[in-house]
Amino acid sequence: MAPDALIIVIFLYYVRQIQFFLPIYLELEKRKNKIIFYLACDYSIPNKIITELDLPRLHFLLSSVAKYLYFTDIFLQTEIHGRGPITAKRIFIGHGQPNKITNWSDENLRSFDYYFLYGDLERSMFEFIMKDKPEKTKHIKLLKVGYPKLDAQINRFYERKKIMN
Repeated sequence: MAPDALIIVIFLYYVRQIQFFLPIYLELEKRKNKIIFYLACDYSIPNKIITELDLPRLHFLLSSVAKYLYFTDIFLQTEIHGRGPITAKRIFIGHGQPNKITNWSDENLRSFDYYFLYGDLERSMFEFIMKDKPEKTKHIKLLKVGYPKLDAQINRFYERKKIMN
């Protein structure tokens, strides 16, 4: 491990949740910073996906190990029950629109320090939780980042003619 490298652990509960992290991973890869990525997932990811998504620098480990990786700088999770090391900046990125009941238990609220929000609906939903549990949520910083899964499509990154050919 490079001593000056940033260590990022991505926790996936399901393999298909990679779509929420892929834009973040690819953006960080473009910057060519010294970053070491780990993927904490209990399911195997087919080599075809790793090749198609260009994930050569991703290291794999079981999710049960992730919370003990105290050298981790950033822990990204799509599930509120993801558990990263307390020494890391722990970031929650929801894996769907905020239209369902979620178990915002005290333990789950302690599991992250930053909440990457899709937009105003998600912010208002979580602000309701913050009013209900102010002492349990005062450490959480809310940051509106958009919807990484669809941002490229919405921002017209793809050209219809190229895709249709």
